[in-house]
Amino acid sequence: MRRIGSKTSVALAGQRIEKQSFLNTTMNDVSTTYFDTLGIPIIAGRVFSAAEQQRSSLTSANASALIPAVINEAFARRIFPNENPLGKVFGQAAPGTVASPKYTVVGIAADSSIVLFEKICCPSSTPL
Repeated sequence: MRRIGSKTSVALAGQRIEKQSFLNTTMNDVSTTYFDTLGIPIIAGRVFSAAEQQRSSLTSANASALIPAVINEAFARRIFPNENPLGKVFGQAAPGTVASPKYTVVGIAADSSIVLFEKICCPSSTPL
């Protein structure tokens, strides 16, 4: 199991992130066994495949390739209200800038509280 996290703001691809709507989101780079190891159920879609994990490490060479992401329920409610997020595209951006397409949603994980986190269930996504 591997987890490396960072804080950022996300939005639908092409959407401008206004300062007043900045969403402090945790992005975690995890291994393919992360969810299973922690007992976090995938409630829709799937987790990453080993092949996707291998391709993801080459993404910097192919910046146009979308990175598969598993999001949690809080993220889905906030970014994709009243719609199925599977297959949707989102990106990261600083306040005042437009989010470029970077991630595609392949799965939705149940909301969870992980001991490493100070707050319970903040919106998060998990790109490969």
